[in-house]
Amino acid sequence: MESAGDRRAPLLLVPGVCGTQLAVRPEGEAGDGVRCWVSLRGGADAAYQKLWGKYSKDSGLVELLTPGFEVCVPRGTDSSGLFAISVLDPDVGLVTKAVNYFLPLINFLQAQGYSPGIDLFGAGYDYRQSCRTSAHTLLGRLQEVSRRCGGRRVDLVTHSMGGLVVRSLLVDFPAEFEALVGRWVAIGCPFGGAPGYAVDGLITGVQFGGSLGDFFFAACQSPAVYELLPPLDFPFSQPPPQLTLWLKTPIPEQLPAGEGQPPVLCASHTTYTMHSPAVGAASGAPSTSAGTHPAAPQLPRISLAVSQLTGSGAEDGGTIGPSTDSIFQAHQYVFKHDALPGLLARLLKDNTVSVDGASIPLPFDPQLWALGQATHDSWKEARLPPSCTFFNIIGTGLSTPYDVQYGAWWYALQDLDAVPHASATFTSVDGDGTVPAESATAHGLQETATAAVKGAHRDLVNMQAPL
Repeated sequence: MESAGDRRAPLLLVPGVCGTQLAVRPEGEAGDGVRCWVSLRGGADAAYQKLWGKYSKDSGLVELLTPGFEVCVPRGTDSSGLFAISVLDPDVGLVTKAVNYFLPLINFLQAQGYSPGIDLFGAGYDYRQSCRTSAHTLLGRLQEVSRRCGGRRVDLVTHSMGGLVVRSLLVDFPAEFEALVGRWVAIGCPFGGAPGYAVDGLITGVQFGGSLGDFFFAACQSPAVYELLPPLDFPFSQPPPQLTLWLKTPIPEQLPAGEGQPPVLCASHTTYTMHSPAVGAASGAPSTSAGTHPAAPQLPRISLAVSQLTGSGAEDGGTIGPSTDSIFQAHQYVFKHDALPGLLARLLKDNTVSVDGASIPLPFDPQLWALGQATHDSWKEARLPPSCTFFNIIGTGLSTPYDVQYGAWWYALQDLDAVPHASATFTSVDGDGTVPAESATAHGLQETATAAVKGAHRDLVNMQAPL
């Protein structure tokens, strides 16, 4: 990572979503506060709940649900900024590898001659906020590091969503970017979105921290999660990602959208009616009334008794075969991403959390969807200055979530209200297990080099060979 010249350029590490320790303290107070993310010891759920927030259109920020408190990034014992991104839970870091985030890379860089606080720094941030908000925070950190290093330009190494923060910096502060940034290495950045995880996060509050804890922030109220969705006009090389629901109870045709909310519109609706073998043809083939209806998907071989069932389907809500002797029906609804606002509005209409005994509604906010798409539109204008060199490291070789599905034809959910409490299954594409490879290369920038490495999303940041 050495630059041309007699002195090494300072290096700033920028983490991804959930890659920064976050603490809560009384508003206006100094200090590191009480760490809430990550906190694996007793009372972890209560600690995570302190980070629950709601987006405010007045401030443009996610504000805590507990008044009188604010979120901060702990500094630790020095001003390098590395404390908050190296080990996410210092209480268990020595025995729990999952919380050792940038620590292996920091150790590697120190072995190469970098010194924390001298020419090696970290830039943690509140990843619940929009990437464009976090870009303001990053700008201040870049200016501070440059001043401390004699006005030198700074090299950046970003992981995951940290690359989107830098992309926002490039768009919103192009002159400052040119003056402050020398080189940029992006690792596993979802330039084109992370469709599987982002959709599941919005619907179920998926644990973005992996096994570290559920629902530690209200994803449906976080602008950053909407920015992790693919742009609606992304030029996928295969059919665009979609969401599939399997329900026992059909969605009413005229489902009310709610005041100010978009309608629920699906791309297709197919009803499958399952019969015993005696109802089907002697050959055991699915029975149909016209011979043109789709057959039900193949049932996994989970038991001989169930695998003997046959199925038949019909498009647009019709049913096939006699109603007698049927075993069950399953309604398949397929949604394209441009229909997600209407579906999210319906799925999250009763979404609430309890804080200090009070129930606080956290429904879908269509303004956040619009802001996310506006951010994607702004990123299209990103242009690297000639003075900055850009390197891109992407992960390949792993099954990576793409399409999202809740329920299955052999295990349909009861109704729409059950969807936010269900576990997702995915169809996959090539990538690093989180970000599709196609997304990681969709930066639209003039890169100096791209390196494709087989590895998992979190592991990429600590692979030394590409760096």
